[in-house]
Amino acid sequence: MTVAQRVAQWAEKTPDVVALRHKELGVWRGISWSQYWDQVTDVGHAFLALGLMAGARVAIHAENRPEWLM
Repeated sequence: MTVAQRVAQWAEKTPDVVALRHKELGVWRGISWSQYWDQVTDVGHAFLALGLMAGARVAIHAENRPEWLM
């Protein structure tokens, strides 16, 4: 099972449960499994639209952000 498949599974089973938390302007915010899955699919489609093929690799050089998990 891939990581994406696992996220989809959790989004289906527990859509409103918090999947991860991050600090925004000093306040902790939660992202639910359904929100997480929606963002994962949006990013995946954006990568495909940019011409990345399945199995391609992307490197990110930046501070930790929840977006990098998508």
